[in-house]
Amino acid sequence: MIRRLPATLAAVVLTATVASGCSTFSKNSEAAKVDGQTLSVKDFEAISDDLAKAGQITAPVNGEFTGDVSRGVLSRWIVAQLLSTALAKNGTPIDAATEAKSETALKTSAGASWDTLSAATKSFLVTELSGQNALISGDYIPQGDAKLTYNAGLSESNTLCLRVIGIADQAAAQAAYQQILQGGDFASIADANNTDSSLGKGGVFKDSKTNSECVTAASLNQQVGQVLAQTPIGQPATPQAFSDSNGNTQYFIFEQRPWDEVADAATPIVRQSLGPAAERRLVKDGSAAVDSRYGMWDTADLTVKPSR
Repeated sequence: MIRRLPATLAAVVLTATVASGCSTFSKNSEAAKVDGQTLSVKDFEAISDDLAKAGQITAPVNGEFTGDVSRGVLSRWIVAQLLSTALAKNGTPIDAATEAKSETALKTSAGASWDTLSAATKSFLVTELSGQNALISGDYIPQGDAKLTYNAGLSESNTLCLRVIGIADQAAAQAAYQQILQGGDFASIADANNTDSSLGKGGVFKDSKTNSECVTAASLNQQVGQVLAQTPIGQPATPQAFSDSNGNTQYFIFEQRPWDEVADAATPIVRQSLGPAAERRLVKDGSAAVDSRYGMWDTADLTVKPSR
């Protein structure tokens, strides 16, 4: 259920037979209510319209959204409110600094389109992202869980913390690879061979924007991710060939660094992968009221289901 920043305005996944605002089914002006927080039909329609204009949910047909889409938007709003309430009950309410940071991040992601959003949509998105950020930065995901997930491999952690060796000659790259397999120190061999100034001492790869030594798997070339997903942590992957736009080929050897070297940089990213389970634990006992025209809240699945 949890969505990190790129998904908030770039890749919402929702699942869709009632209209979002068809008042013929009910005269109730409230679409949903959670712990005193009310989503009016007007605001619900505004949020749905904004997400549709951004291309993040299926556009309405003849002014009507399908039921799955409407229920998906309602589910997101409800979970965001439940998470906010649960954090407060557990002694870690969302503070103004977290809200401000989340709003800044959303504005940066959305660009000029942020100003076109309704006040209801802005408030919802800030609440949603603030809750996710507070959850991940708190103690709800134990450090031990993060370590276990990282050591389970890329498919579980979605986290890359790399040393890299780049060599223009294929034979030299293969020789360096064999040196490492025979016990050679990866960092020393990297320093002896690397000509790429973007790589740090010992071949340490850093995110060019954040300077972090760890990045999400989606941030790098898909080929790199596929290779490392099959390579144990601390072991070199076979040399991979990459060609630039001029047809020049270089051979790269990658190694996923051990947890003890990268724990501080890796933890925030690994926690993103563990976020959905932590969120579910916090909000599972929450309740919500949904107007019957849209469906009913399912506490087991934490989604709005069609009314029976």
